[in-house]
Amino acid sequence: MSASGDNEVRLYLLPLGMTVRGRRDENILSVLVREKVSLAGACGGRGSCGKCRLLILEGSTGPPTTAEKELLSGEDLRRGTRLACQALVKGDLKIYIPASSLIREQRLLVEGVWEAPPFEPPVKVVRARGAASSTGGPPRSDLSLITASGGEAVGAEAMRTDLEGLKEVSLGLRSGGSEVHAVFRDGELLGTVRPGAGALGVAVDLGTTKVALFAHELSSGEAVSSCGIPNPQAPYGEDVITRLQHVLEDRERGNDLARLVREGMNEALSGMLAAAGYSTRDVFEVVLVGNTAMHHLFLGLPVEGLARSPYMPVTHLPLEVKARDLGLSLHPAAMVYLPPPVAGYVGSDHLAAICATRLKEREGPCLLLDIGTNTEVSLQVEGRIRCCSCASGPAFEGMGISQGMRAAEGAVEGVEVDAAGRLEVRVIGEAPPAGICGSGILSALAALLKSGALEDSGRLRPGHPGVSEKDGEAACWLVPPGKGGRGGVAVTQSDIREIQKAKGAVRAGVEALLAEAGIPHTEVKEVLLAGAFGSYLDPMDILSIAMLPPFPLEIIRQVGNAAGAGARSMLLSGDFRRRAEELAGDLDYLELSAYPPLARLFAASMYLTEEAVARAMSRFKV
Repeated sequence: MSASGDNEVRLYLLPLGMTVRGRRDENILSVLVREKVSLAGACGGRGSCGKCRLLILEGSTGPPTTAEKELLSGEDLRRGTRLACQALVKGDLKIYIPASSLIREQRLLVEGVWEAPPFEPPVKVVRARGAASSTGGPPRSDLSLITASGGEAVGAEAMRTDLEGLKEVSLGLRSGGSEVHAVFRDGELLGTVRPGAGALGVAVDLGTTKVALFAHELSSGEAVSSCGIPNPQAPYGEDVITRLQHVLEDRERGNDLARLVREGMNEALSGMLAAAGYSTRDVFEVVLVGNTAMHHLFLGLPVEGLARSPYMPVTHLPLEVKARDLGLSLHPAAMVYLPPPVAGYVGSDHLAAICATRLKEREGPCLLLDIGTNTEVSLQVEGRIRCCSCASGPAFEGMGISQGMRAAEGAVEGVEVDAAGRLEVRVIGEAPPAGICGSGILSALAALLKSGALEDSGRLRPGHPGVSEKDGEAACWLVPPGKGGRGGVAVTQSDIREIQKAKGAVRAGVEALLAEAGIPHTEVKEVLLAGAFGSYLDPMDILSIAMLPPFPLEIIRQVGNAAGAGARSMLLSGDFRRRAEELAGDLDYLELSAYPPLARLFAASMYLTEEAVARAMSRFKV
């Protein structure tokens, strides 16, 4: 391969067939992230998960690191296998990236149960003619024409103008057309919309794993388009804690993470709107919700307060920021509205979900759970809502699991026990089984309990016919090697422990809220499951492994992307937005890390049957 100069090098990527440019002595992961090649990874580039493996075919990357020597066998290293997050670029490289290291197209939940609020958007469009003012006298300026036409959209007080918007309106009045369609937002002149096009608004649910985007026409409220993309920050950690640690080690990395997600939004919106016949320049309003860490990382705010007790966010107030100041390629005067975070680990996404499901008005006691890498739980009793955050981690997304993967083609998403006691799997798409996603591993645990292969303590039962080994560890093969998939799919003892920790965190959070409210689980009238994971899992599976108290199955309701639904309502209704802000100040927050009984609750909640959980709670005097 030819040299590329003193500092710049070229990386030829197979089987992608693309060449990207990098710099000497940066790690390969940094190059690939910058070039938007999405690699699997769960450790934020620390070299502890081993998922970003690739094969160096030509060129030098320097000696293996200690982390690589621990995770890769001697034979792997001799063949040229390296971890992208550890290997440094020393010159031009030819690299083969195996399919297992690439993030596959995953099933992303975008829609949720949504009831549109009364239509009252902050953004309005006013027609203004380039002629004498309707007041009878000659116009004093281009702006006076707009003022005369604006009416209620302008308001009684002095009109504010965005400089870019003012230039645009003036040019529009002098372009030879008979009128311009001026866009106002709460009395501020933003600019104009193209003839025949409407002013658009976009609602964004910025999740740790996925980003959901919804575009609406702001003159009618009509939905234009929607899409979902993986969060581009994922290579720097599948969970918020890993990403925060990544930034704490070097504050400049916060700018990198902000840039990644903003660029991802720009690309997604450009394609989504072009397909619907619009331009990103038609967008004048964005409402963005997310957990508090995503909120801070998107804005480039300091995250030190989120990483250390008492876990304080930078702000508890709503923010309005010009899109151009965030590097979003929308109309130059577009505004981004961010509802208030509730606490360090309960964000505006959960606030949006509470509002979208009308939790406060429902007949209580009522529970709302938004299950994911960070699970938020709210309990409403007699109109009062108390919430908490459970550190469930990325296991529910298939991360931290030996053969875990996201909900993409080839993922085992369900496991059942047939009449003969054999395990049968359900796989997403037509591909051979390649791994197991979060809903699949919960289903697997429920099936293994039913088959007798798994004890309620979480230990795989030695001597059971369904229990064997994988890489020297006790395991159950869901798909034996050579049957249906190349290497088979197994659930190991370590995988089970990871899921026990995740499900134990959720159960402990629910139990803590019930205890603080002084009510037994039998009084709960409704349980709402929100989010992608909550929508795809089988409620029977989560009850079978005691992830929730033994609620009647009929009171559990799956509501989809409630956070996205709430963001859409805030986009289309100023009143809905104001009520959400008021509610944010009224929510009671329970900080679980400072909750004295938490350790005992968590230990008891790790058991996998209701009887075992009850015994443990009695034994631990919870």
